[in-house]
Amino acid sequence: MSTADVWVGLDLGTQSVRALAVTADGTVAGSGSRKLTGRRDGPRHEQDPGDWWHAVAAASRDALREVPPAAVRGVAVDATSGTVLLVDPDGTPLTPGLMYDDTRAAAEVDRVNEIGGAVWRELGYQRMQPAWALPKLLWLLSEHTDLVPRADR
Repeated sequence: MSTADVWVGLDLGTQSVRALAVTADGTVAGSGSRKLTGRRDGPRHEQDPGDWWHAVAAASRDALREVPPAAVRGVAVDATSGTVLLVDPDGTPLTPGLMYDDTRAAAEVDRVNEIGGAVWRELGYQRMQPAWALPKLLWLLSEHTDLVPRADR
């Protein structure tokens, strides 16, 4: 590969991670992909965040195999929306990732809509849904009380 400038795109999807390295004129300098798996059971849909990292690393290695490190000028990343997890202060995952369509937060969405209904309507939403990030975050916090710092400590 020449020493042309290269930009890298990473797409973290539900079923796979894809990496693409391209030059300014659109020439593909390299590509890679790795499959992802999840666990589904009724309203539950989650993935292991460690699998995301391993898949990103492997797909990126493939995409950049022929690219000199100094040629990389930037990286753009996109991922599924509404996927949430708890992490420690260093960003280390503490829980599985609740995927965009996980709907275990049915009880929490009622609370969110009761408390924030006026705000959601002002923003143009009729009401939040169980698969949205805020209800899922509340569900994670209620399920993992051992991970939540207490104010009196």
